[in-house]
Parts: sequence; C-alpha cells; structure tokens
Amino acid sequence: MTFDPVKINLQQAQYQCEHRGRKSVCVKTTVCFHYLVKSDKKDVDSYAEIRYNITLDALRAKARASFADTDSDKSDRRMTKTFNIKDQEKKCMMETFIMSAQLDFRDPLSVTLDFGLVHEDQGPILDENLPKSITKK
Repeated sequence: MTFDPVKINLQQAQYQCEHRGRKSVCVKTTVCFHYLVKSDKKDVDSYAEIRYNITLDALRAKARASFADTDSDKSDRRMTKTFNIKDQEKKCMMETFIMSAQLDFRDPLSVTLDFGLVHEDQGPILDENLPKSITKK
C-alpha cells in the first residue's frame, strides 16, 4: 500500500481537488496484490477471489478523511471491494480519499487494509504466515 502524496501538511497544502463544491487535499492510495499458487497441483485456470477493506482513521470516533467515490452526502471512511486474480498475477487498485478541513497535528492519519479470500471455506487457502491486515500512517 502506497500513498501519493506520501506526506501532507494541511496548513501549507495546495488544494489538489474539488469534491462536492469544496476544495480539499486528495490522497491517492495504491493497493497491490500478488497471487502465487504454491501447490504441486496447479490448475492453469486457477484464480482467487479477493476481498479487501480500507478503513481511514479506524481508531478514532470521527475520521479525518473520507473516500471520494461515495455518492451520498454522508462521508464514508470505509471502502470494500472484491476482485479476481490469477496465479502469478499482480493486480493494483487505486482509491482516492479526501482530507477533512479540520486541522489536527496530534497524530498522522492511519489507513488500515484488511484482506482475505471471499470464500474462505472453499480452497485455496492463504499462507498463514502472512498478515491479513496492515496499517500505514
């Protein structure tokens, strides 16, 4: 998971986008997955259906950012998507979130990515040594 820009200063930020008639700072996050089957019994048509959730400021009562793609007037700090990925394929998805106008310098914005298989009870299984969640600031 990467961010563009990597760091922002809301006091000195150049407004990068307009959302619902309000100028704001937008951050693009790119989430990449690489799928590799480790079994000896490889199926050329093998694929996995992956589900991922991105949550902004998960530990705060009120998030300081929301996703730009939300259609309603309610700000949404969480985005959930699914996609299919084939063996040895790498897929990247880009999402954009918008910083709120409130200035807060106490701590950085945290972004949590949770992911897993859509149908966990039906093979294949994810490597249990790998994390199923990461948080970046």
